[in-house]
Amino acid sequence: TVQPNEFKILGNYPNPFNPSTTIKFTIGKDIHTDIVVRIYNSLGELVRTIKYYISEAGTYEVFWDGKFSDGKEAPSDVYIYTIDFGIGVLASKMILIK
Repeated sequence: TVQPNEFKILGNYPNPFNPSTTIKFTIGKDIHTDIVVRIYNSLGELVRTIKYYISEAGTYEVFWDGKFSDGKEAPSDVYIYTIDFGIGVLASKMILIK
């Protein structure tokens, strides 16, 4: 069984940000899987997906360049990001100010 403290979002920095930010999280046990970070705008539309391979417990960082999947720069907005660990999903918010 998965313990609630095995996966934790440590937030993103800077927040608010312009033009990029780093999302930081910890994993408290060894897992060998891709985690998936999904970024949504304030309308709930998926604007970017970032995959990251995890092989052991530790603290990790995922960089978002402030661009949508199509390469366009994201506008000022409140964005929600989710981190899907394969056996659970956590979410938090971040603010892009131009």
